[in-house]
Amino acid sequence: MEINNTLNGLVDALSKQILEEVTAKIDASLQTTIEQRLTSLDIEKRVDVAAQSAAKVAAAQYEPNLASIDKQLASATTAIINNITTTATKLVNEAIQTHINKVNFELLMSATLKSMLDQRVAEYDFPERSIKSSAIDYVNTFSGDNIQGGIIREFGSTGIDDKATTCRVTILDDHTVFENNLVANELTIKGTTHFEGELHIDGTIAETSPGFLSVVEASKRSVKADLNDDFFAGYSRIIYDRIRQDGIDLSRVTLNGEEIVNGNRLSTGITDSNLKTVGVLSELQVAGESLLDNTLYVTNRRIGINTLEPSSALSLWDEEVDIQIGKKQQGIMSIGSNRDQLIAIGTNGKINLLLNTDGSVTTPKLTLGTMTFSSAGSPPNYDAVKGTVVFNQNPSLGGPLGWVSLGQTRWANFGIIE
Repeated sequence: MEINNTLNGLVDALSKQILEEVTAKIDASLQTTIEQRLTSLDIEKRVDVAAQSAAKVAAAQYEPNLASIDKQLASATTAIINNITTTATKLVNEAIQTHINKVNFELLMSATLKSMLDQRVAEYDFPERSIKSSAIDYVNTFSGDNIQGGIIREFGSTGIDDKATTCRVTILDDHTVFENNLVANELTIKGTTHFEGELHIDGTIAETSPGFLSVVEASKRSVKADLNDDFFAGYSRIIYDRIRQDGIDLSRVTLNGEEIVNGNRLSTGITDSNLKTVGVLSELQVAGESLLDNTLYVTNRRIGINTLEPSSALSLWDEEVDIQIGKKQQGIMSIGSNRDQLIAIGTNGKINLLLNTDGSVTTPKLTLGTMTFSSAGSPPNYDAVKGTVVFNQNPSLGGPLGWVSLGQTRWANFGIIE
């Protein structure tokens, strides 16, 4: 820094001295030019010529009047002198401007600076390790090899354009520090790279690059390591709740490699279920016991209706009565009841046959072929088909066993009781 301060003081002193000398030379040159211009002007001769001309004009117009002539001559002389002075000043200014335009101040200052620097350098005792005077080209260039220390402001070169207002790059032996963002069209890094903070990638990463493949492989290993029972238990619960809420939509389901659902078809591999409701079944085959709505019970070749203990091929219970349909013996089918109850067989809401517990059968009317048989307590007197027989419900000695229709309302006794 000492050499810098010394050079700065030297340059300031030289610049001040050069300015003073250049100014002195310009003043001297201007003074010489002005004197030459004024010398070349014969002012007295011009004054005499102008005075004589004015006197002749005045003499021709007026009577000789010495006092008036003297006054007019003085006025004319003053005007002439003013005119001459104005003309001289204009000529001098033009000459000065022409002379200044011809002066090469840059060359003059450069030559003066070089001369003074050469003189001062020869007289100045530079400190140790200072820049040698022979290494400085004061007119053209400075060698960068001879610049050390200090700050070079507004630095620029073919490959560098420094527009920073503060220090942004610090170069050390083992680090290069960038104090702001680093922007580059391409970046090639050889060796290990460490990032502190967040890494944002706005572009894409080539999927075939080793870095991308290593990240993918590491991710796969990490995911596999985390796929334990706790992981699946948590997600299975989430999936289960989601299925309960939104359902599941699958066109094909397999179990242990075997298809169990394909579209709207269930495979034969489903052997156990707890279905609550089914639609219309075109076919149904059941092996084992079956119970439909606690009403129809099927088991081992027996069917029970309202009973789980059928004693015949078909056992039907309706509250306290039952009907058994099955095999009585070889080649004989049995329809009846195992309980002490009557069995009525009828149609149209009427009882046609009544099976009694003693084995008898009661019917209110019996038809054999075209003949109808019934009973009554008194002789019938209604229109009936010929051959209709009505038995006497109150038989007595000497009375008829019954009555037979002879057609229309005619009836005859038959079978006199003796």
